[in-house]
Amino acid sequence: MKIEDYRLLITLDETKTLRKAAEILYISQPAVTQRLKAIENAFGVDIFIRTKKTIDYNN
Repeated sequence: MKIEDYRLLITLDETKTLRKAAEILYISQPAVTQRLKAIENAFGVDIFIRTKKTIDYNN
């Protein structure tokens, strides 16, 4: 994982939304989604639980 991936995970935890995380990190929301999917695929697990409006860590 790259340092940007760690920043993404921390920002997602703090903001609870893909859109807000994208704004803070100055990247597009689709880029956030792609990076998160790549991280989850690398580990083979869903890191976040997604709802219509928010996300939260998967226990």
